[in-house]
Amino acid sequence: MKRRCKMGSKGIFSTLVKEYIYFSLMVGFIVVMTSIFYQNLADRNTKTIFSELMTPVISDNMDYKKIKIDSIEEIDGWVEILDRDKQVVFVKGKKRDGIQKYTDTELFGHTDPMDEKNQYYYSVTPFFYGNKQLYCVVKIPNDRISFLPSVINPPLKFWKVVFYIVLQAAVLFFILYGVNIYFYSRRNAKKIGRPLTLITEGLLKMNKGRLDTRLDFTAEYEYEKIRNAFNYMAAALEKTEREKEQVEESKKRMLVDISHDLKTPMTTIQGYSKALYEGLIDDEKQVKKYLKFIHDKSIRVSTLIDDLFTLSKLDNPEFPMVQEECDIGEFVREIIAEHYEQFEEKEMRLSIDIPKRKIIYKVDKKLLYRAITNILGNAVKYNPKHTNVYIKVRKLPDSIQIEILDNGIGIPGEIATNLFEPFFRGDKSRNEDGGSGLGLAITKRIVELHKGTLALDTNPERGKTKFVLTFPL
Repeated sequence: MKRRCKMGSKGIFSTLVKEYIYFSLMVGFIVVMTSIFYQNLADRNTKTIFSELMTPVISDNMDYKKIKIDSIEEIDGWVEILDRDKQVVFVKGKKRDGIQKYTDTELFGHTDPMDEKNQYYYSVTPFFYGNKQLYCVVKIPNDRISFLPSVINPPLKFWKVVFYIVLQAAVLFFILYGVNIYFYSRRNAKKIGRPLTLITEGLLKMNKGRLDTRLDFTAEYEYEKIRNAFNYMAAALEKTEREKEQVEESKKRMLVDISHDLKTPMTTIQGYSKALYEGLIDDEKQVKKYLKFIHDKSIRVSTLIDDLFTLSKLDNPEFPMVQEECDIGEFVREIIAEHYEQFEEKEMRLSIDIPKRKIIYKVDKKLLYRAITNILGNAVKYNPKHTNVYIKVRKLPDSIQIEILDNGIGIPGEIATNLFEPFFRGDKSRNEDGGSGLGLAITKRIVELHKGTLALDTNPERGKTKFVLTFPL
């Protein structure tokens, strides 16, 4: 999976603020919905309440003079009995108006308890007394009933109904509130949990050795920082693992190369020494020739062992360096002077550019001497006659550079890539005069011990091959 970073991602703080606003709006919506439900329920039940309060317990053929209207009188109401012509024939309680006969409009137009324009709220119940049809009218003054309406100083029956309404509204509110909490929690759990789940899965894959694992998700800024840190760590571990495999491969190759480089001269030494020991060679000149072969091969083996020992010491992190201040320009001049005869023998032309002013730097002279002589030795050994060699020392604002350049045979790009690896040689056949293959590896390690870098340029502006030793100031 590839990394993907969405620029401008919001942080957890912004997300939480947005979610809390969403939650608050939903709670407000729930409150409004509950209020509407409560209002409708109250409206319906209020009419029922007043119908019950304003309707006395009366039935056909019941003696209306004996009906009980205590609850009506408690709120200043009274009861009127009307005949068939709507004429008042009986009043129970204290009558507060002067109407003795009603029209249909007066009688049936004031029965809505929610209409605040009415002076009295009526309740009309027809019934039969004998063979006569009568009307029972309950009247309550509107000043005993407030808006939405509630009875002032109501009886217990009214409170029971009110409690029922409030209870239903509360149940609805908590149901909606619970649903809101559930979906809000699910929504946030998904936002918070998904990145954590992906991170956990990534860690488990890494634990199983899948170092190519990368996280790819878009989330809040804090999660994306964790994602990027994870991907960076995974890439670093993958790179380390590749380098480890390369080191292991290099070690295997090194063992093969060591075996080859030691076996060949040792085989020659054993063969020639056996021939001499068994007296198979009578010719004095041939004996000397064999002895020279043995001597040369033993020197080669000894050189190879010395180089291996040196490289092993240089790879030790506790290798002691004896550093002292040194004039780099004069130091390089002395090395060139020691190798001057070798250049003359191959008729090579030297061009030297070293400033006269001192360039002081702390170095281990013995190690740096070997590093520079390895490069100069290769220039002499592998280039043809009449090759031009340029040596330049310069001091830059932040470093000191030693450049060794030639216009000889050059180094192909595919070889240059591995040139500083131990036992690597440009000649694939591994000829006997090809050297140990450790010289440039030792040189690179020496430069690195001085906190410097060794670079190879196979296509310089001048010549064909350029080695640059850079030491930071």
